Amino acid sequence: HAVWVIASLAEPFPPLGLRYARSTDGGLTWQAMTLAEGPYDEPAISTCASPQVHVVWSGTEDDRYKFHRWSDDNGATWQEPWFLEGGGGLLGIPDLVCDQVGTLHWLTAIDDFSISYESGLPRSALYHLSLLNGAWTPGEVVLREVQGAGTNMRNVCADVNLRNQLLTVVAQPLPLGSSPNFEVFFTSKDLGGPELQPIALQEP
Repeated sequence: HAVWVIASLAEPFPPLGLRYARSTDGGLTWQAMTLAEGPYDEPAISTCASPQVHVVWSGTEDDRYKFHRWSDDNGATWQEPWFLEGGGGLLGIPDLVCDQVGTLHWLTAIDDFSISYESGLPRSALYHLSLLNGAWTPGEVVLREVQGAGTNMRNVCADVNLRNQLLTVVAQPLPLGSSPNFEVFFTSKDLGGPELQPIALQEP
């Protein structure tokens, strides 16, 4: 499974949409389709809940939402997109991970309207949603942007460990000229439920 952004060479921004392709013969041949047509960017894809395929992405310009579209049959057919209103525009690559009971978790940076810069623009925050019974739970702010840096959080990376903890890191760029140019923040959350027990490897 693959997903990518299409754009014009002459004017790469705004992008023109998202393309998705899948292969059913180990990568020898591919079937491609347009997943979303419009000013969309920063997609992430997950097959951890196979046979489901999930793709999330960001809107730009006037379409400044976070979007989700999914397939229940390994990418053969797709549901209509769902969007998170007020999610903000381009705030870096999100991440999708599954826990031990198969629940999908979406970690993304969003606009945080509870605080703002002096200019009145919203700051950013790390946001978490869970997909239960085919619907996203009300999201929660996990981590707010560190004030004073003046730049938005972006590029989330997440995983779930053996103890069913959701582990997440997110970068926040610092002003130009700073050393280093990024700060990376880590946070974790206990998801509850059963722990995945380690399995002893057999000796050869």
